[in-house]
Amino acid sequence: MITIKNKWRPPGNVPAIRYLFCFFAVLICCVIAFLVGIVLFQDELPAPRFSGNDAFNEKARWLKTNLTPKCDVLIIGSSIALNNAAPEGFDLLYPGGTFINAGFWGASSEDSARMLKEIIPLCKPRMVLFLTYYGDFKTNDSEFYIKWDQFAEYLKGESALLAYLSNLDLSYYAKTFMEHHRIAKLGRGSYYCLQFNKYGSVNFDSARLKIEPARWNAYKTSRFIFSEVKPTMMNAVSDMARTAHLNNSQLVVVSTPMIHSAEDYIPTNETSKLWEVVRKRVGGEGGIYLHVTSMDGFDDPLFADCAHLNQLGAKKLASEIVERIQQLPK
Repeated sequence: MITIKNKWRPPGNVPAIRYLFCFFAVLICCVIAFLVGIVLFQDELPAPRFSGNDAFNEKARWLKTNLTPKCDVLIIGSSIALNNAAPEGFDLLYPGGTFINAGFWGASSEDSARMLKEIIPLCKPRMVLFLTYYGDFKTNDSEFYIKWDQFAEYLKGESALLAYLSNLDLSYYAKTFMEHHRIAKLGRGSYYCLQFNKYGSVNFDSARLKIEPARWNAYKTSRFIFSEVKPTMMNAVSDMARTAHLNNSQLVVVSTPMIHSAEDYIPTNETSKLWEVVRKRVGGEGGIYLHVTSMDGFDDPLFADCAHLNQLGAKKLASEIVERIQQLPK
């Protein structure tokens, strides 16, 4: 009898192959579902991930939608700008004007200078307002990387779909979606609220905000020594002034107030060195520097923490800035 041997044998790792096939099939389906979700429910999803900073990402999407070819006041800075600015108060300077707040959490002076450089040609402001405090000159947190080139292309017209594809991270978007949904329930009663008003600001609701002692006393663990400020942080102020000047805008830099106990605690001999350099660099390009403190009528009930104002404090700050600008020689 002749026996014909069949040399073909099913591979012994069929279960593994099937597992891998199912895994990749599910992964592809998830990606497709995510892309379909981008098209259909873009506004409900977290913004494209240009940065490790959620506030920057959300502000990028807001700017793409709300930037106008011309505006009257462009506000830049960190959360000091995001939370402390009440742009409607500047209507006394520019009645019926257009106001845009481009501030975002964690922005250093360098970040604010770069933000200004990227968006000033797109909105051509008459005035650039940089709201700041000493903490904006201390560090440039590497956790908050920013893909500035992608951000610039996005603002100039790159599709949202391409922006998501360039930064595809399903776990990040799922986690961030759940976190944003949780915070949204608290609205402006949360320190982490990113529900921008029509100007791009987030002014804390004093009636709903539960003040956290750690944030109220944060100044006690925040040392500031002017000699430790990186030169690039100070150069950023010069860059802002130069950028504004070259684009026919008036730069106004405002160091904002802190609670009384914080201003008493922080060595004024160190912060005064900072603000004197800022004043000179801003003035060298025709800009204006304003120094506002708690002694200008900013009592503790106007604050959300040691450095951030609530909505009442933000309105008062706007009035203070307008009044001082109006008093300047023409």
